Amino acid sequence: MERGEPGPARGFRPVPAILAVILLLAAVPRLVALDRSPPGASVDEVSNVWNAYCLLETGADQHGRRWPVLYMRAYGETRSALFLYVLAPVQAIGGPTIAASRAAGALCGLLTVLLAFYVGSRLFDRTVGLTAAALLAVNPTHVYYSRSALETTLTPLLSLLPVALLLWAGFGLGAGARAGPRAGRAALAGALCAVCLYGHWAVRLYVPVLLLGLVPAAWAVWRATLREPRGRAALAALVLGGAIVASPLAWAHLTDPEIAARGSAVGWLWTATDSAAAAAGKVLLRYLGHFGPSFLFGASDGGFYWLSGPAGWGRFHLYEAALLLAGVVALVPRLRGAVAARVLLVALLVYPAGDLLFGPAGQPHALRSLPGIVPLVLLAAFGAVALLRRVRQRHRALAAGLAVAVALWAGVTGVRWASYALDGFNREPGKRFHGHVAFLEACEWLRPRLDGYDAVFLTGAGVPHPYMYALAGLRYDPARYLADDKELVAGPLPDGRYRDSDVVFRVGKLHFMLDDRWRAEVERLKASPARERVAVVVRQPQPGLPEPALEIRGPDGDLQLLVFDTAL
Repeated sequence: MERGEPGPARGFRPVPAILAVILLLAAVPRLVALDRSPPGASVDEVSNVWNAYCLLETGADQHGRRWPVLYMRAYGETRSALFLYVLAPVQAIGGPTIAASRAAGALCGLLTVLLAFYVGSRLFDRTVGLTAAALLAVNPTHVYYSRSALETTLTPLLSLLPVALLLWAGFGLGAGARAGPRAGRAALAGALCAVCLYGHWAVRLYVPVLLLGLVPAAWAVWRATLREPRGRAALAALVLGGAIVASPLAWAHLTDPEIAARGSAVGWLWTATDSAAAAAGKVLLRYLGHFGPSFLFGASDGGFYWLSGPAGWGRFHLYEAALLLAGVVALVPRLRGAVAARVLLVALLVYPAGDLLFGPAGQPHALRSLPGIVPLVLLAAFGAVALLRRVRQRHRALAAGLAVAVALWAGVTGVRWASYALDGFNREPGKRFHGHVAFLEACEWLRPRLDGYDAVFLTGAGVPHPYMYALAGLRYDPARYLADDKELVAGPLPDGRYRDSDVVFRVGKLHFMLDDRWRAEVERLKASPARERVAVVVRQPQPGLPEPALEIRGPDGDLQLLVFDTAL
C-alpha cells in the first residue's frame, strides 16, 4: 500500500451493520400506519386493548380480578393474560389506543427478528443468522401478525425463545466449541421457558413437545453434560427454575375447569361420533396440511377472513419454496453428525402441535400454526446459504449473481406485498366490516360528548360484543366501569349467538341493543319529567328521530352507521 493511500476503515463491524439494516427493514412494514392497517380491530384485539387499560389503571382485569396471571376472562371465555403485561407499559406511553397496542406487537415482532439472527448464528453461523433475520423481516405472515394487538402476536417469539435460552445458557446445541452450561443462566433459562407456557394455547402445547423432542435429538449433549459436576448443577437449575414458574399453571390445569373454557368453546377437531381411527385420521391430515404447498404458499385464508393477510398472498413468498427445498436437501445429510441440524428438525416436525386437537376441521388454523414461522424461515435461510456456498465453490460469479437475483426478487416482492397490505387491502369492504370501522368511528365521535348524555343506545347488529368495542373506542374509564351497574347474562341468546360467553346489555348509561330490553329504558326516559338527552347509534334511519348528527359511510359511499343526538 502506498503512503497516503486510505486503508480499511477501522472499527467497522459488518455483521452489526448488516443486522441494523435488516432491523430497519423489518421496522418499516411493522410500524407504519398501525392506526388504520388493518382497518378497525377484531373483537379479540379490542378486548386485549381494554383489559390492558384496566390493568394499567386499576391493577385488575375487566372482571376485577387483581393482577391476573393464569388467565383473564375477557368477555366470558378465558385467555392468556401474559400479553396484557406487554401491552400495559406501551399504553402507559402511547395511551389505550389500538395503534399503541399494535405497536407493542410490532416491537415483539422486531425482537423476534433479532432472536432469529441469534438462534441462526448459534445453531449454524452468522451468515445463516443474518439470512434468517432478513427473510423473517419481510415474511408476510410475520409482518401481518406483528401488526396486531392479538395475544398470538407473541407466539413466534415465545416459540423461539426456549431454543435461544438453551443456547444462551451454554448447553451445546449449536455449532462450534462450547464453554459449558452455567447454573445461574440455566436457572433463568428454565424460568423464562416456563413463562412461555403462560402464552397462547398454541405455545402452551408446542413448547413442552419441543423440549421433549430435544432430549433424543441432543442426547449426546445431555449425556456429556450429566457426566460433569458443573453440567449436572446446570441441568438441575434448569429443571428447578422451570418447575417453580410452571407449577402454578400446571396445578390450575388440573384443578380449575375455567382455565380451559376457551378450548371447550372451540371444540375438538373430531366429533363425538368419530371412531378412534377416524379421529386419528383427522389429526394426521391436519398435521400433514401444515407442510402442504396450499397452506404455505397458497392464497386461501383457511376460513378465517379477519385472521389472514392480503388475498392472493401466501404465508410465505413463492421464492421461499426453492429455499425451503434447498434447506431440506442440505439438512438431511447433516442430521447424523450435527446436533444443530437435529434441533432444527425437531422444531420443524413438532410445530403443528398446538393445532392438532381443536377444530374446526379443514385447513390448519392461521393463528395456532404460528410456532412454525421461525423454524421454517431458519430452514429456508440454511438452504439459501448452503446453496450459494455450493455454487460458489464452482463459480463465484454465478453465486454472486444468484444472491443478487434472490435479493432483488425478495425486495420487489416485499415492496409489492407491503404496498398492497398497507393500502388497497384495507379498502376492501369485507375487511372494513369485520374490523367494525364504522362502530369505532361512532365511538370516537361520542367520546368527548359522552358526559353530556343521559343515555346512549348502540346497535348490536353485526358487531360481536358491542360493549367491548364501545369500552375500547370510548376509552371508558376502568374505575368507572368497575363501579357501574351492569346488566349481563351468560350466553347463548335464544337465537344462538354468544355461545360460551357473556352477553352484556348495559354498562352504566350505555345500552346495547341485542334484544328488546333496551326499549324499557326508552319508555322510562320518556316518562321522566325532565327532557333526557340521548345518543342513538344504528345502521338504518329510524322513525321518530331527527336528522342524524353524524353519517358514517364506507370508501364507496355506502351508508354504514347513523348517530342521532336527540331528547326524549
